[in-house]
Amino acid sequence: MKQRISYTIWGIEKDSSNWINWYFDVQQLFASFGYDLTHIGITSGTFQSNKILTVSRNEKKLLKAIQGGEIPHCIECYSLKSDYKIAMFDYKILCIRSDFYITTVINDSDLTENKEHKILELEKKYFNIEKGEVYYTSDKEVPMIYADTKDSGNLETYKFIRNIS
Repeated sequence: MKQRISYTIWGIEKDSSNWINWYFDVQQLFASFGYDLTHIGITSGTFQSNKILTVSRNEKKLLKAIQGGEIPHCIECYSLKSDYKIAMFDYKILCIRSDFYITTVINDSDLTENKEHKILELEKKYFNIEKGEVYYTSDKEVPMIYADTKDSGNLETYKFIRNIS
């Protein structure tokens, strides 16, 4: 069983309108790790679909909506394998920003100390920490359930590593 490590910060956004810079920072983070940002999930006034969208077809629409003053409720950024079947399980790296948390999930085998530093630097740039955790889950579970609910009982393989401060 493969494990994933999640870095989740719950708190208050430092600037709730600063979504475009965050989006490009996530792209740079992915690229620095050797990944492409391939898909996005968006919840906002304009984007109400629960579908994962390709960046190539939807990035311009997303940026235009945000530049027009729309503030998303949540954006999910994925680097998906070309042969993915289910986005929630087949990603290489995932970064999600909602109005009350930010989380990055990466395969344990891909993690280095430098990558961890970059992940935490990005998350702390956009959120004031009320609570923060690093934790393991199986790649067969959806760690965003914990990020969204703060209830570790929702995940069978949840294993606390440490707090983020």
